[in-house]
Amino acid sequence: MTALDFRPYFALLEQRDAAGALRHAMTLLDGGTDPVDVLLDVVAPAQEQVGVRWAQGAWTVAHEHAATAISESVAMAVGGRIPAPAAPLGHVILACAEREWHGLPARLVGFALQAAGWRTTFLGASTSPQQFARFLDDVDADAVAISCSVAASLPAARRLIDAAREAGLPVLVGGGAFGTDDTRARALGASGWAKDARAAAGVLATLAGVTRPGPRTAPGTPARTSTRRW
Repeated sequence: MTALDFRPYFALLEQRDAAGALRHAMTLLDGGTDPVDVLLDVVAPAQEQVGVRWAQGAWTVAHEHAATAISESVAMAVGGRIPAPAAPLGHVILACAEREWHGLPARLVGFALQAAGWRTTFLGASTSPQQFARFLDDVDADAVAISCSVAASLPAARRLIDAAREAGLPVLVGGGAFGTDDTRARALGASGWAKDARAAAGVLATLAGVTRPGPRTAPGTPARTSTRRW
């Protein structure tokens, strides 16, 4: 299979051509390219270049926001081509650390996990730890994935990790803020770290399930033990 080239798509982002970017992605899909490959080999690297242009001062924040909005729309359209698993391996909650406004990477991870057989719920950018904890109390989840790209938001990421651990759920983390290995992730209490969206599915399959604490079970009944691996 010929490697995908993200540059034509990025050129459309440079031109802020939303219709053209969507048309390019749909053409790839109609030509038989897997949706996950379009997301991870076209949209993701193009979005990395958007960040580079902003960091270099070549693009303003407004330019970056415009390009990101296009990629978010394209990601939703492409992700819509990934069917929900008929018999999910489990339910994963995806969240971004508070003050982490880069939600697209976590969304891409969610689509990759969905393609790998997981049911996913994405909570969006900048998730409040308090609201996150309340949400986990209200849903039946098997694992949590947390994204953080800005080092200054790592303390907020830890609060999400703590909330997930208190709920008895394994926590997978990723994003530039965690560095290039699992050192920071382990120091913050995460169960595992993934370098990218494709690796996330593999790590998710290897982390052992945990027993949920008493408050999540009815009085007089055994605590639920998840036998799934992530």
